[in-house]
Amino acid sequence: MLKMSQTRWLSRGHVITRIIEQWDALKLFFEAEMKTESVKFDGAGEIYKTLVNCGTKHMLLFLNYIIGKVEKMNLEFQSEYFRLGSLYAIIADEYRSILAMFIREDVVLTKKLDDIDPTDNSLHKNLEEINLGGRCQAQLLKEPIADKGAKKRFLLDCQQFLVELCKQIKKRFPLAEDCLLAKLHVIEPKEALNPNRRVKSIAELAIHFPTLVMEEDYDDLEDQWQDLLTAKESLRDLSDKATSFWQEILTVKDGNNHVKYQLLSKLMCGLLALPHSSACVERIFSMVNIIKTKQANRLQAEAVADRILAKQAISRHGGECYVWKPSPSLISDVKTGKCHQRYVQRTSQHDEATLHSCEPENVDDPPLPIFLQ
Repeated sequence: MLKMSQTRWLSRGHVITRIIEQWDALKLFFEAEMKTESVKFDGAGEIYKTLVNCGTKHMLLFLNYIIGKVEKMNLEFQSEYFRLGSLYAIIADEYRSILAMFIREDVVLTKKLDDIDPTDNSLHKNLEEINLGGRCQAQLLKEPIADKGAKKRFLLDCQQFLVELCKQIKKRFPLAEDCLLAKLHVIEPKEALNPNRRVKSIAELAIHFPTLVMEEDYDDLEDQWQDLLTAKESLRDLSDKATSFWQEILTVKDGNNHVKYQLLSKLMCGLLALPHSSACVERIFSMVNIIKTKQANRLQAEAVADRILAKQAISRHGGECYVWKPSPSLISDVKTGKCHQRYVQRTSQHDEATLHSCEPENVDDPPLPIFLQ
């Protein structure tokens, strides 16, 4: 059995899934334990009564379904790759699908997401029409809740859960169609080269990032943005990935052999550097804790960084540390001590540069000759 973790939110879905998988075994276990426990403390008996209570499994099946949807949204913020270009569309679609579970279809399909109030009872479906997930609906057919009052309470609990979930999502994520996050989809090459792109003027983005492009350069920036639509032939061989496209576009030259889209590339590359979550940073902290243990507590920061870089380099080539085979030249350098010599030399150069940068300048001293520098 899996244990609930307060610091790892994604563990909840796995715990519920495991309980449902072992449902029959759990009932048999607690039924047997109930007979052996004392009367004063009958914990197993209370758990067994909850398991056999009509509605418990129904609720777990509903939670398993809806938490799976929430985990998909949560995973978007844990990706190590750039996601800002498609993040708004993915979260908005998932949010709309959750709204459709208890909000009338005519409201979900016609109104903007930001204008829909999930707490407005006039927009809600009838309790019998709420989407509870396929497995929960099937469980209601196999084991219907006979008591009408109990069934109504069950449906109301499910509805209130969905309402509160949508309230919390709406509080934490911008859902307006004209918000800045929604405009960042133009970073994707397909959208940037689309004649029907929603962002007609790139100034809509540039004004939010004054440190990337100066205001006096907005005219040239706008010309470069509009010129993308008429220069598809020269951009045909470029990558379709945003992280590569805006870097490769610097190779496109005009008739005077000047970079054609320099300002536009500078703006887009700056947007590509925006972080969409802190998950990748937290993973680095976890790697540091694995590398710098009590037995290796004297490792310097540079040595730890080198080990992390080596681990990432091996993983990016599709390998694992226990199957990676070093080259003969690397093995030879390690045996002869050249690796350590390079490390000592690099460290001494870094320390010397730091020392010189901290020394006060003396304008009266003449410059050193070239052979002494």
